[in-house]
Amino acid sequence: GVVVLTNVANGNPGGRARQVAEVVLAGAFPEDEEEEEGGAPPAATDAEPPETPSPATLAGYAGSYYSPELDATPYDPERARELLAEAGYPGGEGYPAFTLYTWQASDTPFMVEHAELIAQMWQDNLGLDVTVEAGQNVSIRERVRNRELDGHVYFRSNEGRWDGGSLVRSMHYLDSSLRQSEDPELVRIADEGLSVMDPALRQEAYNKMYQASWEEHYSFSTIYTNLPFGLSERIDAYQPWPLGPYPTALWTLTLHQ
Repeated sequence: GVVVLTNVANGNPGGRARQVAEVVLAGAFPEDEEEEEGGAPPAATDAEPPETPSPATLAGYAGSYYSPELDATPYDPERARELLAEAGYPGGEGYPAFTLYTWQASDTPFMVEHAELIAQMWQDNLGLDVTVEAGQNVSIRERVRNRELDGHVYFRSNEGRWDGGSLVRSMHYLDSSLRQSEDPELVRIADEGLSVMDPALRQEAYNKMYQASWEEHYSFSTIYTNLPFGLSERIDAYQPWPLGPYPTALWTLTLHQ
């Protein structure tokens, strides 16, 4: 079978799956079968990537997007031990045992080993009782959405993006199964930031939204990988579409004939 996953509304995964199947199975069926009513959707009408933005358009997005106030929390085991002690768990004593759930991801090698390294560092530096459990990604995601893993750690790969609004929405909106807080004020701040569409005003609005989220969420990132895509002798070209919110979103793939 062919499975196509997209993260844009007009991605038309059914149509694209048919296009892939037609290439792979060309010549396997001598006659075209009549398509039944309610069958697969037609091929995507946007088969060609959009025109690359002009230099003038791209110049509107140029600038420094670094914000010191949003820097990652520094590596500081001593401060972490102080915070544990202030919370009533000196040396990790009395802190409930928890599990770090992950899986062997096809897009990011060594996910399980990475999780084991994190757990070992928490044990060595903080005295925490951590167990790594590698399972199946679909079942773990379902348990996360059902709030069955609250109090544990969920370790996964995720796409890099130039627009993090979707992450803020999932972390703070009250209707999100992945929410990390239930503070109406954070929802109000997120609403304000996400409602700004003008690129000239969006950086300032997002900065305010990110600062509020930074103080109240429990997510962290340990590594960034630049994954190679489309490396095969069967592929002639692999061209990214410009300005997708996810760098991995849509690509034009040309198979070798």
